Amino acid sequence: CRTDAAILYTDGSGYRGGVGASAVSIRAGQAQKAYLGTETDSTVYAAELKGVEMALSLA
Repeated sequence: CRTDAAILYTDGSGYRGGVGASAVSIRAGQAQKAYLGTETDSTVYAAELKGVEMALSLA
């Protein structure tokens, strides 16, 4: 097991008409979240990609 490996979690989802994303870095103890707008403004697919983008910025 590598001790220097980054452990990152991401999520993008829609709930009650809104779309958002989040990313967490366990090692850095940091988290980010973003609201992408309503389901007419954005998609869950875009939110999933935004979560990955945020995770890469935390790595």
